[in-house]
Amino acid sequence: MGEQDDGNRWLRSRSVSGHDYDGTYERRAAAGEDVHGEASFVESLGPRSVLDAGCGTGRVARELARRGLDVAGVDIDPEMLGTARAKAPDLDWRLGDIACFDLGRTFDCVVMAGNVIIFVTPATEGAVLANMARHLTPGGLLVAGFQLIPGRLSLQQYDRLAAEAGLALAERWSTWDRAPWQPDAGYAVSVHRGATERQQPVAASARGSRGLPKSPGSIPAGATMAEPRFKVYISADGDFLRTEAGAIRLFASKENAESTAQEQGGFVLPENAPPPGGFDRTWA
Repeated sequence: MGEQDDGNRWLRSRSVSGHDYDGTYERRAAAGEDVHGEASFVESLGPRSVLDAGCGTGRVARELARRGLDVAGVDIDPEMLGTARAKAPDLDWRLGDIACFDLGRTFDCVVMAGNVIIFVTPATEGAVLANMARHLTPGGLLVAGFQLIPGRLSLQQYDRLAAEAGLALAERWSTWDRAPWQPDAGYAVSVHRGATERQQPVAASARGSRGLPKSPGSIPAGATMAEPRFKVYISADGDFLRTEAGAIRLFASKENAESTAQEQGGFVLPENAPPPGGFDRTWA
């Protein structure tokens, strides 16, 4: 678990020591800037336990621990993790790849701050989100903040991979201090909620070629899935699925459906409503 991955974007690009990396935030704090926006955001969600995935020097985890939360941190970079251990030796720090580590416990919240998801090994983003979901308590929250850079992971791709991992979008902002989300924002802070005990992700064999649930009649015996109550229709122009005449997403709550529809330029219909003309019915 502790071996370095030469394909990891962060390990290939890091050019500073953990001490110097942390020093930037320390100087900003000394100048009066609040450098704990991520910790404040996470704390406001009300978790008792938090996993800082891709914790780096442990800045977020250390602040959450100072505020009384039960925290653990995981990172693939031994240099960054060395700084975390030196500054908070009593906290639980683990060296490992967030795509495959296993802490043997779950958390009320998992946070991936500081562009973590766009610095993982390419093509492991889905595995990362699935592993984050496995480390959540039923109904727990995954919080991620990352830059929206052309050619890197897009929000549409992120949401699709999150849905495949059984995570539903709960809220989205443009900054850690909750500036309203704008489609042209260069940064996104997303909160996804994990499945409850009665709403587990669809088994891989029960998914269509793009990871969306197949029609109920084609789900193998024994597979479990949440019972969606609302459908969201999104035009191909909205970048959700360019290869279809339209895309259909299923949601267990009207609030999540309406939020996604607003962000993606779509609209909501009850589950049993017939699709409008021009929309693919494969996953209806």
